[in-house]
Amino acid sequence: MAIKSYIFVITYFLCYIIFQINIYAEQAHNLLQLDSRRPPYLRLPIDGQIRTVDPAYVFEEATIEITEQLFLGLTGFAWDGTAYKVVPEIATHWTVSNHGKTYRFNIRKDIYWVKGITAERVRPVTAYDIKWAIQRNINPHIDAPYASSLYILKNAEKIHTGKIKNTSKIGVRVMNDYCIEFHLNNAAGYFPDLLTLWIFRPQPQEPIKLYGENWTKPENIWSNGPFYLDQWQKRRKLMMKKNPHYYDVKNITLPEVHYIIVPQAFAGLDMFYTGKIDLMGDGYLKIPQSQLDNILNNPSFDNVFHTGSRFASYSFFFNVKRPPLDNPLVRKAISYSINREMIVEVITKGNEKPATTFTPPEFLGCNKNCSEFGIEFNPDLAQKYLAEAGYPGGKNFPRIILMHNISELHANIAQAIQAFIEHYLNITVDIQEKEWSDYFKTIRQSDKNTAPHISQMGWNSDYLDANNWLCDAAQFFQTVTGWQNDEFDSLVEKGGEELDPIKRQKIYRKAEKLIVHDETSIMPIYFETAKYLINPCLKNWYPMPIGGQLVKDWSVKN
Repeated sequence: MAIKSYIFVITYFLCYIIFQINIYAEQAHNLLQLDSRRPPYLRLPIDGQIRTVDPAYVFEEATIEITEQLFLGLTGFAWDGTAYKVVPEIATHWTVSNHGKTYRFNIRKDIYWVKGITAERVRPVTAYDIKWAIQRNINPHIDAPYASSLYILKNAEKIHTGKIKNTSKIGVRVMNDYCIEFHLNNAAGYFPDLLTLWIFRPQPQEPIKLYGENWTKPENIWSNGPFYLDQWQKRRKLMMKKNPHYYDVKNITLPEVHYIIVPQAFAGLDMFYTGKIDLMGDGYLKIPQSQLDNILNNPSFDNVFHTGSRFASYSFFFNVKRPPLDNPLVRKAISYSINREMIVEVITKGNEKPATTFTPPEFLGCNKNCSEFGIEFNPDLAQKYLAEAGYPGGKNFPRIILMHNISELHANIAQAIQAFIEHYLNITVDIQEKEWSDYFKTIRQSDKNTAPHISQMGWNSDYLDANNWLCDAAQFFQTVTGWQNDEFDSLVEKGGEELDPIKRQKIYRKAEKLIVHDETSIMPIYFETAKYLINPCLKNWYPMPIGGQLVKDWSVKN
């Protein structure tokens, strides 16, 4: 049965992929005819809408990317040629005391707020801007998506949940204009990593108080990064220019960066072939899956196609509040029925790694796939768990809804998931898709009885620690899954307080087993790789798998 099933499913997807091959194969052979007569600025595609550039509300790839160019944090990530590491940005240096519970940062005196459009220098960025931003972001009325990342600070969770009304009680103390101190609930060696997040970045209170939600319009915004906002045509284009007051402006060669909204991958591919954009792939509009064979097998792409690291998980999330997925046995059955290796071999084709865990194995300190803490493809176990749940052979199991936002890749993988579940478990799956804004509202709605049973979401590492996955991500996705577990919460809290890295990893592995195997609120599929098409005119490029890309380091040359 297993061999026949494998042949059935792989034949289905091979036929589908062949059907997808189209006239772009001919265009691929002409790739070297890219027009080198190009403008001196950078042109980058964005998949979907740029919803906001307010650091308080950032969480999607597009908004993270824009924020990285406009706003500096106390710390940031950089590539030193061998590894990604935390480096100072606004900070000059920091010290740690009180057994790892108190961090003091000294900050630069040459970082300035700059107005949009005019690039007028307003005033220096101070420690007060950092504290004010954190107080704003922890306010429950703001409803900042990443507010839970502030919970490491004293009183933050109590303020965010309304138990403390005064936001000034949060564990942040301004020593003077250029020195700030953070008081933590517990020791956290990853705290400098955490400060790279946009939720910790300074914000200018003057325009926010004056213009409210309109403060991010080009004519109102103040920013402090390597670029400033010059134009923003909603649904079309966002344009930045080099900040003349940036402390390291002499090393920025790009005069402008244009982000172009391209809602469809094949349109983006055509724009790349015809020299209208300089890069595509990963967070900059993914390469169409049906074209990967053309690209990988065409020598013309040897100096154009690039891959890179990406600490990201492609996953599906179960709505544990909506029957019959309120039964963990049902959720386990579905997860065991998914052939992850086939998905990466037949659909994604980018050297992705099948994921048996949600958290990348390197952050858990286990073997290559951590299979002992997660779930692997096993249709026999899947059928066993479904029978134990009261649905032998799928008998009397109701139709369920799987939802994803509109994307060629999401659609292909959703059809694979549908085929596996229907074939191995005899469960009928209805696939629905929505535009991103509607999709995100639908899967996070409070009425879980009308939210989809299964929804697709990814998670990219914000910093290099398992805490980012099992604490930050788990809390964020609770609004999707509705899943809560006291034992899990206790393990994550204990892991955050443990300073010994080996002991921490052991604790986190137990938490991982709970969320993926024992309770199965998350169904990981694979760990992503970054795949890019890069115009040879783009120099000094390298992929940044954490946060937004460091566009300030790039240059263009005809």
